Amino acid sequence: MNDIRDGQEMIAIVERPEFQTYWRVSKEMIDVCKECEFRFMCMDNRIPQPRASETWFHEKECPYNPYICKWKGEEGYRTLAECGVVSNAEGFSIDHERIAAINTELWGE
Repeated sequence: MNDIRDGQEMIAIVERPEFQTYWRVSKEMIDVCKECEFRFMCMDNRIPQPRASETWFHEKECPYNPYICKWKGEEGYRTLAECGVVSNAEGFSIDHERIAAINTELWGE
């Protein structure tokens, strides 16, 4: 069993680089999340993935799409791909015209 017997063992664990990997990664640094109005209170348990360019992304899509302000299952919801948003290991891109057209359809803007 891996019981921690004293404070020094805990300190040794916390000081390991692999333990600290995500300490300085905030929602402000992650594609899509950085544009979400819920980023400051989000309790997301997805693990962000780094790119070589020192940017971050999630492999699994969040159930909320901040580009159209809709939750999965809500009427009018579209996936990121349907909105022209790509966020993966290769990079990040947004089709602003497609998002504008979808928002006009959904919200009449």
